[in-house]
Amino acid sequence: QERREMLRWVLCWCVAAAQEMSWMERKAAFVAKYSAYGYPGAEWAPQQQQQQQWGIPGAAFEAFVSRELGRRLGSDAYLDWAASALYTETQVDETAAELKTTLFGNPHSLSGSATRSSEAVEAARGEILEYLGAPPEEYEVIFTRSCTDSLRLVAEAFPWAEGGEFKYLVQNHNSVLGIRDVARARGATAGAIDPEDVEAWLEEGGAPAPSLFAFPGEENFAGSTFPLDWAARVVRGGKTNWRVLVDGAKFAASHPLNLTRYPVDFLTLSFYKLFGAPTGVGALVARLSTAEELTKCY
Repeated sequence: QERREMLRWVLCWCVAAAQEMSWMERKAAFVAKYSAYGYPGAEWAPQQQQQQQWGIPGAAFEAFVSRELGRRLGSDAYLDWAASALYTETQVDETAAELKTTLFGNPHSLSGSATRSSEAVEAARGEILEYLGAPPEEYEVIFTRSCTDSLRLVAEAFPWAEGGEFKYLVQNHNSVLGIRDVARARGATAGAIDPEDVEAWLEEGGAPAPSLFAFPGEENFAGSTFPLDWAARVVRGGKTNWRVLVDGAKFAASHPLNLTRYPVDFLTLSFYKLFGAPTGVGALVARLSTAEELTKCY
């Protein structure tokens, strides 16, 4: 209900653009109604909103938006964060500077430039694991083209067999649903489960063959979030032969993730949802012990 009300206000805000109300006046009215939007502490906000809810003062947030996004945003309201984040000016400048001044080669070669690329790739893997609170002795990062590509990799490499099952939350991205056909083709069954039924299912026994439970940390359409503790309970031995996949594409862009506290077998990511550019880069973060069960098909 709150999300629908917020959307109504945004639409009213856009309608006001055709009227005489200034952009700053529209913005101030919106933030006065929704102080948690990202501007608490801004100088023009009401006194009761002078608080920090997101770890950054409103004035600093305003300065960040102006500095990093202002030239592109203008007076537009960007609402498509579930699809993609916006890249920043600093991100573009520093990436361009590095590409202009550093020679990167094919990481599969043995030249100095190739070694430099390999080191950069490994450093990126390390930073991703650190960002996710994932111990490097327990997890590995596999770069893919997208979150969908990561899901396809799991679907094709998972050891499906007769007696196995693919169980997925009703609220899932279409890319997750694509796993159903692969599982069924290899003898497993597939079916959906409602969120309110998951707790009871977690108390049930295991499966006779390798099985996979998949759910999103945050659902794309309505923004519903689901307990990461579901994944932790599967990983920590609550259900024999079950593995768990968390679609983190949307969740990771707006929530902290700690795989030490909430371990998973597979986590799928899409980096443009985190920082806008480049597109075409995703990752499958896999638990090492579970990754050994996968069978590479290509």
